[in-house]
Amino acid sequence: MLHEGLLLPSPVTTDQDTPDVRAAAAAAADELYTAHAPLLRYIAVTKFRVPRGDAEALVHDVFTTYFTRPYTVQSPRPYLIGAICNAARHYWRERKNEEAALCNADLHLTSPQEHVVDGLSRKLLLATTLSRI
Repeated sequence: MLHEGLLLPSPVTTDQDTPDVRAAAAAAADELYTAHAPLLRYIAVTKFRVPRGDAEALVHDVFTTYFTRPYTVQSPRPYLIGAICNAARHYWRERKNEEAALCNADLHLTSPQEHVVDGLSRKLLLATTLSRI
């Protein structure tokens, strides 16, 4: 059923013909997840410094992607490791974009006294300009 690389025999779906095939596919998926999930979490947290909660979500995303088309992957271990590295890089790219967007936003909140001063400054400027006409 499973080979050295823990290849899944067929796509993991629940619409297989017999319960035995479904059970075998589910067991293979469980074994693959159990064998590789800790390593993928370790890579995300240690190498890429992704927070643990977010690393768990990335691992789930990687396995979800793999389980949708396992038959296209020749060797799951390198695929999963590459996928978690790409997912972690994407994670930080997204965070960098969010941070940049927040930095560019005008988050400077003014106090009510500053509004009064600004209003008076505009009125004085307008009065001075009109008096020169």
